[in-house]
Amino acid sequence: MGNNNTPTDIRGFLLPWPFTMDYLWSSESTHNQQGPHAGVAEAQGNYDLVVKATGDLQQDADITVQTQKAGHIGKSKFVWKHSTDTLYYGRDGANVLSYWENVAESAGTTATTDVYASLGLPTGEALALYRQRVTATNFNLKIARRSASGTYQQIQIYNQLNNKPLAGGFCTLPDNSILLAHYVADTTTNRAQVVVHRSTNGGIDWVQISTEALPEFINISGSFGGGNAGFDLSRLRIAYAQGQVLLMAGLQKHDTSTSATDIIRQYASTDNGGTFSLVADTDGGTGFFSFDVLVKNDIFYLTFIDTQTRARILPLSHAFVSIDVVRSYGTTFNIIGSGAINIATLGANKFFTAGQMSCWVDEDGRFFASLEDLDHNLMTVALSDDTENFFFLAGNGTNTTNLEDGRWYAIGSANTMITAHSGCSANGRQIVFHNFENNGAVSTFAGSLCAAYLGGYSAVTMPQISAYPRDYDYTGWQFTWVPFDKPDDTGHYTTSGAASASLSADKLTISASSGQDKYYESPSLSAGSPIIIRGRLKPTSSQGSVTGGRGIEYRSGVYYFAVYVDDNQLALYDIHGTAQVGSVFNFASNSEIDILIASDDANVYVWAMVASKTEKQWVAVANTSSLTSGSGIGSARIRWGVVSGLTIHTGTLDTEWFELHYSNATYTGDGLHNGQTNPSQLKGRKYPPTTQFAYITQGTSITTIDGPAFELQQYRIRTAYNYPLDRIFFKNSPSPKTQWRSIAVSSGSIAEQKIALFMDPVIQNNDGATFGNDLFGVSLQNINFRNFELHRYDAAASAWVNIGTFDNHLYIGTFLRVGPTILCNDATGPYLQFDECRDFYVILTSGDTSIVRKIRTNSEGVFSNAATSKRASLQLVDALHSDISSGTIHIVPNACTVIADLQQNTPSAIRITIKSQITNENYFAIGNACIGPVVIPAHQYGRGRTIQFDSGVSTEIANDGTQRTTNLNAGGRSYRIAWSEGVDIQDIYDDPASPDYYMFNTGASFRPIASVGSAPTAMMGIVKYLQGPENAAVYLPKITPVTGGVSALILNRRMQHALVTIEGPVSIENILGDELRDEVMRVGTITMREVI
Repeated sequence: MGNNNTPTDIRGFLLPWPFTMDYLWSSESTHNQQGPHAGVAEAQGNYDLVVKATGDLQQDADITVQTQKAGHIGKSKFVWKHSTDTLYYGRDGANVLSYWENVAESAGTTATTDVYASLGLPTGEALALYRQRVTATNFNLKIARRSASGTYQQIQIYNQLNNKPLAGGFCTLPDNSILLAHYVADTTTNRAQVVVHRSTNGGIDWVQISTEALPEFINISGSFGGGNAGFDLSRLRIAYAQGQVLLMAGLQKHDTSTSATDIIRQYASTDNGGTFSLVADTDGGTGFFSFDVLVKNDIFYLTFIDTQTRARILPLSHAFVSIDVVRSYGTTFNIIGSGAINIATLGANKFFTAGQMSCWVDEDGRFFASLEDLDHNLMTVALSDDTENFFFLAGNGTNTTNLEDGRWYAIGSANTMITAHSGCSANGRQIVFHNFENNGAVSTFAGSLCAAYLGGYSAVTMPQISAYPRDYDYTGWQFTWVPFDKPDDTGHYTTSGAASASLSADKLTISASSGQDKYYESPSLSAGSPIIIRGRLKPTSSQGSVTGGRGIEYRSGVYYFAVYVDDNQLALYDIHGTAQVGSVFNFASNSEIDILIASDDANVYVWAMVASKTEKQWVAVANTSSLTSGSGIGSARIRWGVVSGLTIHTGTLDTEWFELHYSNATYTGDGLHNGQTNPSQLKGRKYPPTTQFAYITQGTSITTIDGPAFELQQYRIRTAYNYPLDRIFFKNSPSPKTQWRSIAVSSGSIAEQKIALFMDPVIQNNDGATFGNDLFGVSLQNINFRNFELHRYDAAASAWVNIGTFDNHLYIGTFLRVGPTILCNDATGPYLQFDECRDFYVILTSGDTSIVRKIRTNSEGVFSNAATSKRASLQLVDALHSDISSGTIHIVPNACTVIADLQQNTPSAIRITIKSQITNENYFAIGNACIGPVVIPAHQYGRGRTIQFDSGVSTEIANDGTQRTTNLNAGGRSYRIAWSEGVDIQDIYDDPASPDYYMFNTGASFRPIASVGSAPTAMMGIVKYLQGPENAAVYLPKITPVTGGVSALILNRRMQHALVTIEGPVSIENILGDELRDEVMRVGTITMREVI
C-alpha cells in the first residue's frame, strides 16, 4: 500500500485539453467579440462560382446566400436569409415604394428645406445634402446621415447669410474618403465660388479643404435678357475616375440670345478636389437640365434633360474633354426618346421651369433614372445595365411611351407631388431623398426633407408581369399615399365618418370616439379583378376586437373582407361570412405594423410584420380560397381607417397611418392571391460582377469571381472578428500577443463575459468527464482584468457549481503618486524583482473613484515604505496629472494560473466568468487560455535548474565597429531541468501497483494527484502529448499543497508560472537495475522555451 509522500512544494505542468471553438457551449456563454465583420463566404459544395463577402456583420450572424437563377454573371440571381429565418429574401424593384419617412421636418410654412444631392455608401449608410431655411436671409447647409440601421444624424456644414443656392454634390475617392463640393455666394460683390469639404469617416466629420476651388469667381449679377452678363446658380455635381475629379457647375445664363440658357460650366481637378481647372462652358445650343454625373468602369457619364420630352446620357472618356467636343463626335444615348410625354417645361427665358430627373448608380453598377411624368402626375423610374439602353420598370421593355408603368409614386394629383429629389443606392435598395408639395389646407410640413425607400429585400416580392420575366418585368404600386396630404385632399380618395383626422409631419392620425368611424374610400375599381394592398399603421389604443373597427376593407364583386387591427393583434375577417379566417397575428402594443393583402375573387392572402426599415420579414397570417359570396354590395373599392364604428372600446380609438398603396387589375401582374412559394417565386437579385458589390445586410456585401452559378447552390457567411475568441487557443494563435477582446465601452464597467467549454463536444452536457487527474488548471495569459470565477457543470444536477472566485492581484495596500511614479505607503509589502511588473496594471482608488493605469517598469526592492529595506517603485505608462494622488492600490498581473482540485467530481463543462469591472483599455482581453490537467512528474527534478533570458534583440556590427540593433520581439525565458540523480521506478512496475503518492489536500474528498517514480515515463508522455513544440503547456515550478477547506490557489508572479513549449527530444537513461523490473532511470535535460 502506497504512502502519502507529498513534499512541501510540488513541481508540474499544466497541459492543454484539446479545446477548440467546436467545444464552445454557446447557449451557456455570454461573451462578445471585438471587430465583427463578414467572414469567408463558404461554398457548401464544389461550385464554379466563387462568392466573396466583405464589410461589417453583427455579432454571431449567420447568412445563407442561395442561387435563385442559373447562369453566368449578368444572368444568374440569388436570394438570401439569416440562419434564424424560415423564409428567404428576394429583392423588389425600384418601382416598389417599400417605406417612407420624414427625415427633417420643417417647423412651419417658411422653414423649408431644399434637397441638393445624395450618396450611398458601401457599408449601408446614406448621405443627403440639403439647405435649411432659418430666416429669409439665413440658410444652413446640412447633411442628413442615415446609418445602416435607419437612424439619422443631422450634420451642420455651412451657413450663408443670403438666399442664394448652396447646391452641391458628393463623390468618393479611392481611399473611401468623401468629397463634398457646394456653391457659396456673396451678394455684396455678386460673386460665387465653390467650397470643398472632405470626410474620412463615412460622412460623420467634415474638414473644409478648399475655400476657393474654382480658378475664377462666377458672376451672379444681372438679370435675363439678350446679351446680358451673369448667371443664376443651378445644380452642381462632382465625380471621381482615373485620378481626376470632374465638377459640373449648372448655371442659368442671363444672355437669352442663345437657344438654351441651361448650361454647364465644366471643371477638372488632378489634386483630389483641392483646385479645379476650367475645361469649357457648353455653348447654349442645347439645354442641360436636371443633370447628374455617374461613373462606371472608370468612365464618366453625363445624364440630362435637353427637351421637354427627352432625357439623354453622354459618356465622357475623361474629365478634361469638354461636353460639346464629345457631342460633336460621340454618341449620345436616350434615357427617354422624344415622344408624346412631357418630362419638363421650358420657360420664357429659355431655361426649364418644371420637371425633374435624378440619376444614380446602384452598388452593382446598374444605372437608375427617376423622373417626373408631367402628363400623368407621377414619378417613374428606369434602369440600364449597359449605360445605353434604359427600360422603365413594369413597362414591357420600352423607354418612350410606357413611362407611367414604371411609377414609384402616383396619387393622380399635380399638387400632391414629389418636388426636388435625389436618389442613391444604399442598404440593398434605392433611397430617394425629396421635398414635396401638397394640395390641402395643412402645408406646414411641405418643406420637409423626406426619404422614399424603393425596393429592397423582402420575404414576399411583387409579382412578375410576364412569363420568363426580365429584371424590369415586375409590378409595383399603381397608387401610393403617404402623408403629404389628407387622403381626401389628394382628389383620389373620398372620406366619410364623424371621427377626427389630423395630418402631421409623418402621419395621419384618426381619433374615433365610441361608435364613430372615419374611413377613406378609393375610386371604383375593376370588379372581380385582382388587388394587392399594403398599409403601414400604428394602433396606439385598444379597440378590444378584431371583428370590426380599425383596418382595411376590400369589396370586389360578390366578395367582401377586411383585415381588422387591435392594439396588439390583427386578423382576416370574412364580412359576408361574419367569421374570422385563420389565426391572428400578435405583436407588441404600440408597434408600427405592415400589412400586405392580395385577393382575386374568393381567394385572399394576408401577410403582416412589425414594420422595418431593412429587410421585410413577412409572416403569413391567413388565407382562404373560399370567401363567402354575397349580393347587392355595389362597386369594387377599398376602405381604410376606422371602417366600422365599434361601441366596445372605451375612450378614444387612435390610429396613426403612414402609408397605403395598392395595385388593381393588370397592375397586379400574376398576383399574390394564391400566396408566393418561397424561395422559388421570389424576385432574385443579380449576382454582382467582379469589382462590384451587392449589399446584403448589416453592412455586408458580396462580389463574385468566375462562374457560372446553378440553382440551389448555397454559400454560408458567418461573422468573423478582428479579435475573435478562438485566439485564446494556442492552436489558432500561437502567441498571447494576439488577443481575444470583448467589445469596447466608452467608459465605466464592461459587461460580464462568460466562456463555457464542453469537456467533450459530442457528449456535451449529457454526461460528465474527467481530465485524467483531479488536479487541473486554468492559465490566462496577456489579460487585463482582476476578478473572475471558474465553474464546472454538474450533468446530474443540471447546474453550474462554483469552483472558486478569484482576485488576480499581486498586492493590495495604500499608495502615493508622484507624477508617473507609484510608491507604497504601507509598512510591509512583497519584494519585487526588477522589471517584474512590466505590462501589469494598477487600480488606483480614492473614495468612489477608481482608475486603471498600465505599468511601464518597476525598480527592485520591497514594495513598502519601510526605512530598513530598498524601496521599490512602479513607473506608469499613461499617468495623467489629474490622476488620483493617494488612496488604495491593487497591482494586477497580466497573467495568472489557477490550480484547483475537482475532488472526484466529473464536470461536463468548464466555464470562465469575467466579472463586470473597469479596465485600462475599456474591454476585456485574453491572449491565451491553457485549460487542462496538471501533471506532476514525481519525484521532483534534481538541483541545477537553469533560467536564461533572451532579449529578442539582434545586433549587427559594421566594419567600422558601429553597432546597430533591431528589436525583434519582447524577449523571453528558457528553462532547463533534469533528473540527473536518477529516479527509482520499480514501484510503478509492480502488479498490482501501489506506489507512494502526492496530495494537493489531505481532506477526505481529495484523491492522490501523482505517483512517486513516474517522472521518467511522465516526461516522455508529456512530450508525446504536446507533440513537442506544437502545443504549449504551463510550467509550474512551485505548487504549494493546501489544507482545510481550500481546493484552489492562484499563481500570478512571473516566477511562479510560464507558458512554454518543450524543445527537442526527451531522453531517459538506465543507471541501475533490470529493464521493466527495478530500474533507476535518469531523465536527460529538458529544454523549455517561453511562448513570447
